[in-house]
Amino acid sequence: MKKILFLLFLISASLISLAQIITNVQTACTTTGQNTLGNFNISYTIGEMPLISTQSSNGLIITQGILQPTNSIADTIYECYSQTEVTICPNPNPGVFSLRLSLFKKGNASIRMYDMMGKQLLQDEFVYNTFLTKQYNISKYANGQYYLQLFFTENGTTKPKKCVYTIQKIN
Repeated sequence: MKKILFLLFLISASLISLAQIITNVQTACTTTGQNTLGNFNISYTIGEMPLISTQSSNGLIITQGILQPTNSIADTIYECYSQTEVTICPNPNPGVFSLRLSLFKKGNASIRMYDMMGKQLLQDEFVYNTFLTKQYNISKYANGQYYLQLFFTENGTTKPKKCVYTIQKIN
């Protein structure tokens, strides 16, 4: 009887300890990177991050917070592109930003931008054949964060690849 109780205790203790392990935690981080500039090592993340603080002075913007080492998105239906395939700059921006696509596939692309309330503010659809840079003017919108959805359907397929990017507008 003591052996059975001891065995049950071990099993329940191991299950409780396994329940404390958090696996596959994801944040709506859309892209990260790291660069060296002189004596400075800069890590950056573009996307939604919890626990952040942003300060700006004389055109210099510093954001302190949690930086994730890999691309991830909270919803698993999204497959983000690499930093070399899709670039949004500048981000943060004063009201105009460029979207640069460097995909090695031809297909149809669709861009949709939403505010924090989920209202669609912008939609653009185009045929993608080669490297492309498109400029978007969002100066008529208030300062804040916006979500840019990119849908790309490669020629010969029906399922689009989707990704969400966070755009930050500041003045």
